[in-house]
Amino acid sequence: MEVKLYSRPNKDGKKVLYVDYTEESGRRVRRSLNLQESKANIAYVKRNIIPEIERKIKYGVEFREYKMSEFTDIVLKKAKENKKINTFVTYEKAVNKFYSIMGDVNIEKIFVKNIENYINSLKREGLSSATINLYLVPIKMAFKEAMRLEIIDKNPVPLADKPIVKNKEKKVFNLIQMHQILEKAEGELKTFLYFAFFTGARPGEIVALRWSDISNNMIFINRTSIQNGKMENLPKGGKKRSFDLLKPLGDYLSTLDKKRDKIFSYKYEAYARSFSRFLVKKGFERNTLHSTRHTFTSLLMKSREDPTLIQYFLGHSSLNMINKVYAHYIHDENDAKRLGNMLAQS
Repeated sequence: MEVKLYSRPNKDGKKVLYVDYTEESGRRVRRSLNLQESKANIAYVKRNIIPEIERKIKYGVEFREYKMSEFTDIVLKKAKENKKINTFVTYEKAVNKFYSIMGDVNIEKIFVKNIENYINSLKREGLSSATINLYLVPIKMAFKEAMRLEIIDKNPVPLADKPIVKNKEKKVFNLIQMHQILEKAEGELKTFLYFAFFTGARPGEIVALRWSDISNNMIFINRTSIQNGKMENLPKGGKKRSFDLLKPLGDYLSTLDKKRDKIFSYKYEAYARSFSRFLVKKGFERNTLHSTRHTFTSLLMKSREDPTLIQYFLGHSSLNMINKVYAHYIHDENDAKRLGNMLAQS
């Protein structure tokens, strides 16, 4: 069906562009484009607006305002039904952040430049590149839903200039530093670090541990703490796992009071802050709690342990992750001597 472009004067006598077309239902539409007549505006309408109107007529798309919330609601509904609770919570937080800055606008009027303005707003709030890219995931999915329903024909998020996420070098502790840290730590932080250094478990999994999860010299990882400790979910990957209780950890745990089932009193974030302050106070380089998992893995790899044994403790489904993510060199002054002797052999 033909879309006609014409102009007519407004109340100020200035010529404004209009379109005239007939919808699939047979209803005739004449509407202003709120653009003054000019060569540039006429070219813009012919290049962008008219093809979009023709596409809607072709696919029988209803001519109305489509709010962004219609499509983020679809994304959140699918996430709640098909994804883990922590993924749904992250998506919901990202969507709420989008509306706090952009508002619930017509999805057809959000272009690449608007998405880039949103990204710049997140940068000004001090969000990291990784967080910004994470926040864009459900927004991208909302546009994809609108494309699926033939409401729009282009997704602006992939086309926007997004911040580059740089992989930070993971710093690990050597064996001497690990034992110094354990010796100097106190209270529940000390208990947390014993679990971390002698299991390689994720911080969220450690916080969620109960005494009932430890029996017959085995530790059972049944859950993980999420969303600032307010909820618990299955461990990453959706699978429970178990591994042997190592003797140094077992010996330490035998000294603790087990009157209540829950081992830890605070959220993961509390231990993360406490650990950071502890390291600085005791003269160590500042590091994250997750570095304990990397330290555990690197120490086992350095001792030439079977990769499948390391995989057994970490709970990864693939050995590739161990080499790709957790392989870090831990300096040992004997390495240079050993390599020198090996290379000097004729």
